Formats: sequence, structure tokens, C-alpha cells
Amino acid sequence: MEKDRSFKLMAVVALGVAVIGLSLGFAAFSSTLTIEPSAVVMPEDNMRIIFSNQNGAPTETTVAGVLNSAMEEAKTRLSNAGVSSSSLPNALDAVIDNTNKKAPKISNLKATFTAPGQSVTYSFYVYNEMEYKAYLKTILFDTSKYSCQPGDGTDVATANKVCQSIKVNVNVNDTATALVIGNGSVTKDEFNASSAHELSGTSAESITVTIEYPTNSPETNGDVTVRLPDVQLTYSSTED
Repeated sequence: MEKDRSFKLMAVVALGVAVIGLSLGFAAFSSTLTIEPSAVVMPEDNMRIIFSNQNGAPTETTVAGVLNSAMEEAKTRLSNAGVSSSSLPNALDAVIDNTNKKAPKISNLKATFTAPGQSVTYSFYVYNEMEYKAYLKTILFDTSKYSCQPGDGTDVATANKVCQSIKVNVNVNDTATALVIGNGSVTKDEFNASSAHELSGTSAESITVTIEYPTNSPETNGDVTVRLPDVQLTYSSTED
């Protein structure tokens, strides 16, 4: 009996060792491999905000200046009096140049005044050729281009006063306006760059630029040529 019990105990121990051995024989090792994908999206710089002569894509390259009533009356009166056409109140046609679509320009905005109270207005558009929105961020005047040149025999002090009285008013879509007088800093600026001024994709917004020789401005005793500040509009593809 004792012998049988010892045999059974040895059998149980042997079975336990066998199970342990079996477990050790089938133990597995593991290793985790991680793949971390990433991508950088760099869209093509295809921002194209250009000038246009109409409410859409441009069809012509010139924009006529419109004389105010005081200028038209003076032009008719002086013409009837036999004054040469070169001395009449007038305005040149502005010229649109979109050759460089990263830096388009409209030039030749030029008025010939004969008396205070006269003004010329140019009306045209800014056209967004992109599919996505653009935001007008700033309207700036580059006063470094300013100059005042009296003609032969013109009183310099008076000429300078006349030059300093000339106004340039810029209005974008009736929501953003800026005004500069002479070569001074902007004296009136209703445009707030922190508020969104949105231009939808493939759409246009109106711009008017008025050059004015204001009423009650000093009169000159000779010719005066004034080179007014450039106007710079900056658009961005982001609102912030």
C-alpha cells in the first residue's frame, strides 16, 4: 500500500514537471513595430488679385477719369473762350497692367485742374481670379513718391501750399476708405484691418479713386505739377 502511494506521488510529480516543461516549450516572444506616417501640404502660391475695368475679368486695359461738374463747366467755358486744349481741365485715361499678377498696377491717374473745387474720379474693380476667398488687410499711401514741382515763374511758396491741399480719396466697395492730403500721413482712415473685408473667389469689388483740388484751397499764379503718393492695397488668403 505504501509502495503504491509512493508510486502515485511520483506519477503526479512527473506529470507536473511534464506540464511545466510543456508550458516552457510553447512560451512566445513578441515585438511591436510602429509606423508613424505624416505629410506636409504646401499649396501652390497661386494668389491672383488683379485690376479690372469691369465687374468681372478684365476686357480692356484703360479706365477713363470722370470730371466733376465744376470741371466740366470750366472746360466748356474756357474752350468757348478759345483756350488751347492743352490748358483745359482734363484727365488722362488710367492704364491697367496685370502683366505681373503678383504685383498688378493701375497707373496714369492724372488730372489737370484750373481752379479749386474741381475733381476727377476713376472707377474700376479688383478681381479675385482664385477659387477661394481673399481678405483686404491694408490700404497704405507710399508718400516717398511725392513731389511738388513749380513751373517757370511760379511762386514756390504758393505752389507748395497748392500741392499740400490736393486730396486723394480711395474707397473700396463702400466699406473701406482712406484719404491722404498732400504728402502728409493718412488723415482719415475708416478702414479697420482687424475686421474682415472679404472678397469671394472669382468675384470683383469696386474701387473709386478721387483726386480733388478742394474748394477754398489756395490758388496758384502759375503751373504746378504734383506727384501724389502711390496707393497700395494688400490682400491675403487668410482672415487673421
